[in-house]
Amino acid sequence: MLLPKGNPLIEKITLPFTDINTMIQNLEQQGFTGYVLMEIFKTEGVIFFSHGEIIRALEIEDPKIKVLKSARLINKVKSKEVPVSSYVLSPQIVSVLSTIFAYDYQYKDYEVKKKEFKKVLSALEADNITGILQVIIKDADHMLLIDHGKIVTDSFANEYGQILCGLDAVNSFLDIIFKEGARINVLAEKADEIEFKKRTVQEELEKERQLIAKTMGGFIKAADTVKIEEHLMKEWGIKTTATITIEVETADGKIYTLKTSAAKHLGGYLSLAGQLMKKMNVKDGDFVNVRPIA
Repeated sequence: MLLPKGNPLIEKITLPFTDINTMIQNLEQQGFTGYVLMEIFKTEGVIFFSHGEIIRALEIEDPKIKVLKSARLINKVKSKEVPVSSYVLSPQIVSVLSTIFAYDYQYKDYEVKKKEFKKVLSALEADNITGILQVIIKDADHMLLIDHGKIVTDSFANEYGQILCGLDAVNSFLDIIFKEGARINVLAEKADEIEFKKRTVQEELEKERQLIAKTMGGFIKAADTVKIEEHLMKEWGIKTTATITIEVETADGKIYTLKTSAAKHLGGYLSLAGQLMKKMNVKDGDFVNVRPIA
């Protein structure tokens, strides 16, 4: 199930990094509500806005969805020109779609028979489900959103792009399903489980640090050697004597998984062997993003 589209402002316009960055800033200033979609090679980068505030950034490589800091996501297109789209949505719809990373299939390619659909809706309401309900009738695909067990309706619009949300439009559509049946996909999750996943993701994002690359001194310069300040290990709740695995993201958006241990007096630097810096195309003084892997 793809992320449903809203009402397009622009669609598949190829833009360089500078223009994307300017567009993001303009949308913030204009109080935009919706999302921006960047097609980054095999993945999609999505930035959700509500009243001009960036509320979440996702990297989607179906079926895998990863939550990132928005700056890190935008950084992935720094040296590229990529197709960009932006879609207007209501705040409630943004709230539902922006937690898609926490969803799982409750029903997948399920043939629901006529009156049985009412039982499905009752079950989703009883479980306090939030997510996306895709309905397929005669190969036509329609989207409804569910928020805490209730189908999302909007008093200002009958639909946002692929999402049906006007009260009259939703009721008429439900009548058709009750009479004819349909094939459905429900990508969703219970509300308390979504909140748990949101907290977990936020805690992981808060561990991310921007450090300055620095060539390791001394004579022993193993190609896979990385050192970080021991105070950073303590902030992460890790023993300073431990060897851990970290992700290091360079300015061009490439990610390296490396082993690291703690050292004293490194401050805000990440110390790397010269051979490794060459492999990563990193120079002294370059900024890199570092985070522990759970």
